[in-house]
Amino acid sequence: MMTLAIELSSVLGSVALLSDQAVLAEETWNDRSIRGQQLFRLLPDLLKKHGCALNDIDCFVAGRGPGVYSGMRVAITSIQALALPGKKTMYTLSSGEALAREISETAPAGRPVAIVGDARRDQVWYGVFRRTDGLLACESAWALSGPDEL
Repeated sequence: MMTLAIELSSVLGSVALLSDQAVLAEETWNDRSIRGQQLFRLLPDLLKKHGCALNDIDCFVAGRGPGVYSGMRVAITSIQALALPGKKTMYTLSSGEALAREISETAPAGRPVAIVGDARRDQVWYGVFRRTDGLLACESAWALSGPDEL
């Protein structure tokens, strides 16, 4: 199964092409001002390098934050636009939970992992996760607070 994944909920944007669970290609960029524009500049070359066309993609995935609202909106709208003509499958995944899963794999067993990001206006968003028996569990729902309260 071919999957195209788009993540734009942070300053670092990325697009990845996957075959089953193997990453075939990934492009990342670090420029908030051209987040959506860069996606559409890189996407055709990414597909072409791997002999893949949009029709070959079975599933489209977008990161749904928490994070930068405008980036999430661009990512979700993009997968909808790309998937709709072929009535392909679309998913959104928690960007923060994906990061927590990656970090928890190297953390000592049972140790909590906190994911924290800048929510602007003197606030941060955060979530706390714990990996037990190979499964990641959310210990606190995503929340906002002032940095001093955290």
